[in-house]
Amino acid sequence: GQGGPPLRPGPAQEAQEQLETRMRLETWLLELAVPVLRDEDLAIAESRLQLLEAGEDRDWLRNYLSFLKALYEAANRPMILAQVEQLYWSMELRQDRIAARCRNKRRILRELRHVLETCRSGDAETAVLALQGHIVTNGQMLVERLRATASRTPDSSN
Repeated sequence: GQGGPPLRPGPAQEAQEQLETRMRLETWLLELAVPVLRDEDLAIAESRLQLLEAGEDRDWLRNYLSFLKALYEAANRPMILAQVEQLYWSMELRQDRIAARCRNKRRILRELRHVLETCRSGDAETAVLALQGHIVTNGQMLVERLRATASRTPDSSN
């Protein structure tokens, strides 16, 4: 191989890799969590989803992560959960304006409601599929928006 450090990926490639990482880690966390979720965990997730539904834009990511954590904490993988949270914050810091423009809140809330309901039913496989669909749909929109932005920028690495 080539010597020296790897080239830093452009924003779209970085977002794509973060999306793929989130997909693997989050679906794994949910798969581990669903069989051991307690009624209290589901009640906390419900209240955090309601907070997300009623919340302000500036609190969106904090409330979104709070909802996810209510589900994922039952997996008892605190280091993995911390990595997932870090992925979200780093993406938000780099792409906040574009991410906010790509956000279809009504659809996202509907998807999260579906994830919660499938968790409530105890069906881990269906819950994972619902989460997968949510991550892919929303993440891919951001990646495509970043690619479109990069193609309009003269010195882009994508």
